[in-house]
Amino acid sequence: MKKTLSVLLAALMLTASLSACSSGGDVPAESGDETTPAVTTEETTTQPPETEYQLAVKNANYENADWHLITLKRTAVGGMYQYIDVAWQEEMEGDVFNDALHDRNMKVEDDYKVVIKVTENDNAASLMTNLVASGDTTYSAVAAKMEKTLAMGQDGIVQNLAGIDALQLDAPWWDKAIFRDLSLGSKMFMITGDVSVMDEEMLYLIFCNKKLLKDNNLGDPYELVRQNKWTLDKLYELCQGLAKDVDGNGVFDEKDMYGFGNDFGTAALMLYAAGGNIATVNKNGEPELVLMNEKNQQIIEWLATFYNDTTTVVNASQITGTWSQLKTMRMEERLVFWQGNVYNIPANREMISDFGLLPMPKWSAEQEEYRHVVATDYSTGLSIPVTLSGKNLERACVVLTALSAYSEDAVTAYYEVNLK
Repeated sequence: MKKTLSVLLAALMLTASLSACSSGGDVPAESGDETTPAVTTEETTTQPPETEYQLAVKNANYENADWHLITLKRTAVGGMYQYIDVAWQEEMEGDVFNDALHDRNMKVEDDYKVVIKVTENDNAASLMTNLVASGDTTYSAVAAKMEKTLAMGQDGIVQNLAGIDALQLDAPWWDKAIFRDLSLGSKMFMITGDVSVMDEEMLYLIFCNKKLLKDNNLGDPYELVRQNKWTLDKLYELCQGLAKDVDGNGVFDEKDMYGFGNDFGTAALMLYAAGGNIATVNKNGEPELVLMNEKNQQIIEWLATFYNDTTTVVNASQITGTWSQLKTMRMEERLVFWQGNVYNIPANREMISDFGLLPMPKWSAEQEEYRHVVATDYSTGLSIPVTLSGKNLERACVVLTALSAYSEDAVTAYYEVNLK
């Protein structure tokens, strides 16, 4: 137990996060299982409709100047970067989401008389750093991994975006969680929102095998979510007693069946989901360590018990093949629950049985919201090189803002592809 607890503590300290909260209503419902809002007969006072948030610069003539983005290289479908920031893929014509990106980009090009160009690179941050060192002003923005972007900000490679009016940072198309969790003091070096799906792609959740749930009479976990009963204890309860020595060798290993598949290294996700934190940001924008408070200690003790139950949980770090073996186990229907990212959804469609998507469990029913973590070591944030100034900086910000504002159809298409 003490050894496992030490491993968990080390993993918690090494994990960076961007937390995202949601209510039970955000859980994907089964077809035909939507909840109809109740209708009341109380008298209400008619209020004027809210004014729709508007772009400050609705069109401009930048004389077909390039708006050039550096981003990471795209991977195959089911890979970590199957959808790269901003870019559409000519060879993917006919894909609903890709076509929505194309339409959005064309609208921005028409309204602002710019040409959107994208350069893919395995290490966008290193390329941007070298360009800035040479004084290059070719590129308008860079989409690098969030952790590397924070480092670039501290090294003076990218702009402090706080206070740049052209970005309209109070607009609904920007993700406010990134302002809350990843600002450094009064400085903010990156943004994301509707313009990019990477913060959705790298969101962690719980997958489940619907056939195995039915075969083991485990009920409907979606209903547990709707009833506010989807907690860590309930997950543990459902996972217990499911392990089977499939190969009959008397040893529980990667050839057998388990209730839950994961790894010690991602235990921190459960901590955040349960309402815990490693650090919080104070009113001055400074991080403060809170790991050793009473609530966090309770959660860590629970995690140590859960992850040390080797006949309930299989850990990637303790089996041959690590994460690739966990994929094999779920494809062969030997995992009932497992933890993964949204980007894993297309790959999981290779499974024989239907699978479900669940939020990360709460600590208890008293917890107000379901909390999730975005993997900042893989998710990208958009930033602007420090070499831009004056009209070049304004153009970069205006076009980036328009791309995000015009992304509503692309966001809708993304959810259509991934969740339906």
